[in-house]
Amino acid sequence: MNEIIIGKKPLSNYQGYIIMKVNNGAKSLTLRAFGKHISKAMILSDWIKKRFPKFQTRSIEEDRSKSGYIGIRINLEASE
Repeated sequence: MNEIIIGKKPLSNYQGYIIMKVNNGAKSLTLRAFGKHISKAMILSDWIKKRFPKFQTRSIEEDRSKSGYIGIRINLEASE
């Protein structure tokens, strides 16, 4: 699974990793973020859809960690 957990690193680090995943043939991506990093995940989701038009948002869900933190899970899938 191509799951990317968004944290403290700069956006450019995640963008480079996403480009590498897509170039290697990833058909789906999952972005997960908790707390103050949720906005960064939303920005990355929009960036993916602009940079790679074949990717569309499949679902956006609330994500709770085992320790109780509330986060977000964004599932993106490439159309054929």
